Amino acid sequence: MTEFVINKQNEIKSSTSSNSETPCITKRLDEINSKLSNVLTKSDTDIIKNIIKETLEEIKEKLLASVIKQLEIIESNMFDQQKEISTLKEQLNSKEKEIDAIKQNNQSTIQIFETSINDLEQYGRRNSVRISGLSCDAENQSSIAVAEQTARMINHHLDIQLISKDIDVAHRLGKYVPNKNRPVIVKFVRRQTKIDVMQRANRLKGTNIYVNDDLTKTNAEVLASLRLKDPGRVERAWSREGKLFVKYRGSERSEKVLFDQYKNWLSKPWPKKESTTYAKKASSGANLRSPVKNS
Repeated sequence: MTEFVINKQNEIKSSTSSNSETPCITKRLDEINSKLSNVLTKSDTDIIKNIIKETLEEIKEKLLASVIKQLEIIESNMFDQQKEISTLKEQLNSKEKEIDAIKQNNQSTIQIFETSINDLEQYGRRNSVRISGLSCDAENQSSIAVAEQTARMINHHLDIQLISKDIDVAHRLGKYVPNKNRPVIVKFVRRQTKIDVMQRANRLKGTNIYVNDDLTKTNAEVLASLRLKDPGRVERAWSREGKLFVKYRGSERSEKVLFDQYKNWLSKPWPKKESTTYAKKASSGANLRSPVKNS
């Protein structure tokens, strides 16, 4: 339209020039042209603004739609992942329960084996006793000499008629040290002989000779723990036929110490005063305490 006006203006100018029109007409045409130009420029600006606005709105809608779609995809993926995580957690919990069950079963099995091994080892010592304080120790002392010496001590102090042939084996324990008497382990031929000796062991009181069950290392440690680790609770503890018994303070009856109680007593700390010497003796299975008490 601007071009049309300009052309018309040129035509008018041409005609006016040829006809020698007055400057007033030219001026008027310039004014009209200027106004028309302004109108057209403003209109064009509005059109451009509208086009830009519409374009931006369209871009905005497309971007928004794209973002929404991406969010939906992300939410869907997150849902799937959360579902998978939940499934994995359930599987993990199930496996942990299975592992706990296996551990408990293994612990029970291990305890059964340990109990069986300890009982079997203790059963192998059913005819044996340990004697401390037996004098006349000597370097390279023979088993026969120890058996004869043991038989004489039992005959004299316990009034049991015993000869060396009633003893299967007897020998000193540990390395010989001058002026010290090593403990003696004695295995009798018959179990009844051991029972008779243990029943009369209290007659040795005041002789500095002590007779005890030949306990396994584990049983000896537990017995030592019972006697030393909790004196405020334990009145006394003893062994009989390889079994451990305890009487608690304030209790009228004694009770047998079960194998599943061993760990609790072994885990208790040793008293500082006696821990070094007695714990060492207990660990070696010496079980060197007062004469055995039978209940």
